[in-house]
Amino acid sequence: MSRARPAAVTLAFTIALASGARAEGGPPAGWEVAPTPTKKSVKPLDRCGTDETCLHRQTVLDAPLDTTPWFAAEIDLESLPIVRSLRAPEDAEALRAVPPVRAIDGAGRPFPWPDGAKIEARLLPPGQLGEVTWRDSTLPFFEKPSLRSMGYGATHTADDDAVRRGHLDGAISFVGIGAEGESLVYDFVDGRLEGTPDVLASRWDHAVAAALAGGLGHAFRSEGSGASLTVLLPEVLLDFQSRGATSLGGFTRDDRFSTNTAFTRYVLPVRRGASATVTFLVLDQQRRRWFEPKVKTRTPELTAFVLATSQTSAEAEPTVVLFARPRPLH
Repeated sequence: MSRARPAAVTLAFTIALASGARAEGGPPAGWEVAPTPTKKSVKPLDRCGTDETCLHRQTVLDAPLDTTPWFAAEIDLESLPIVRSLRAPEDAEALRAVPPVRAIDGAGRPFPWPDGAKIEARLLPPGQLGEVTWRDSTLPFFEKPSLRSMGYGATHTADDDAVRRGHLDGAISFVGIGAEGESLVYDFVDGRLEGTPDVLASRWDHAVAAALAGGLGHAFRSEGSGASLTVLLPEVLLDFQSRGATSLGGFTRDDRFSTNTAFTRYVLPVRRGASATVTFLVLDQQRRRWFEPKVKTRTPELTAFVLATSQTSAEAEPTVVLFARPRPLH
């Protein structure tokens, strides 16, 4: 049986605690009051110092995660046009129909020049955008007058004896891209000149590229043992490119302000046992230099893209997927 604690003892114990007296096993006096915080400053840890690479990496690590959703579209490979590829000598007859380059001299006169070229000879590919390599000179081509300062075909001056006589000769190759409705006409020609703008071609690839989902890019395909997908794009900022993929045009962060390009061409394999992935960025101003779509929509300042192809041994057909996501410009 428990015995009741005398009221006088209980009251004395309570008064002792309230007055700050320490009971055996109890908290110290003053435990009810939080300690006064010290004003000692804590200096942040600086591991980077003035190392710009370290500072950039830390900025990237500290940046909030981007939760913007990706747009994804699977490309129907079978619906894409097939490129017509001709080679000499087996296709010699058909190669006579290759589109000629356009030639003007420094006075703006078209070929021929009975009295010789004035100042220079300039060769222009067919279409509105492209690239020309004439002998040792390679330059982009923009047909639009406001963009010609970025590249308007390949030139040689009248100091060259053949040019001075109005004679066009030497090795030449070009890419010509022109609009045809919502499609693009693509020509790649490699050959030589022997006096006139008519190219004696050893190779001619011709295709009518179809527009891709997502409002950017056109594509066509090739068949056979080297089956591939070719995608035509504006000048893009090249990023990752896996083994098996090839590119022409575009630019990197290092050469953006030292060179110009009128387009980007990616070629990815689409055959059994092959795969490839490329990633790239597109600025809105680059879209505006490209062919304008029929339906104009507001586009983000910067868009990230991923293009991937794959066909495993278990898949009957290749899979081609395009991902896109807007990104902040800064």
